[in-house]
Amino acid sequence: MRKAFAYTLFFFAFLFTLAWMGGGYDAGMWLFSALVFGGVGWAILRGTRRDAEENEGAEKVHRQLAVLKLAEAEDGQLTVTEVAARLGWTLDVAQETMRSLEDGKRVTTTITDDGIMLYDFPELIHDPGRRTRLP
Repeated sequence: MRKAFAYTLFFFAFLFTLAWMGGGYDAGMWLFSALVFGGVGWAILRGTRRDAEENEGAEKVHRQLAVLKLAEAEDGQLTVTEVAARLGWTLDVAQETMRSLEDGKRVTTTITDDGIMLYDFPELIHDPGRRTRLP
């Protein structure tokens, strides 16, 4: 809705620019109107784009947290297919999320002899010898 409004403002800015180019009486008013309408339209589009980027970032964090919880429940090893199946995501979304987590330290990958890529979460692997967490 905001995008449509912004494009409408751009259209009016275009019309005011044409009126300004025609010259004549009040040419300054047409130029001023074109600049105001174009500037407000640009600000609305920029705000819409920024909001979309923030929402995308929040969704990414939400997906990463879901994977971390699943990794903890699954003893620190997951495949993309497991993530997709257990969380109800597409394989592409699961793979993108897993790749965004992989940093070579907290999340690493290993390939089994069968060619299956495992994502390992060393800090979440349940080791009986590992010290227990404090409450």
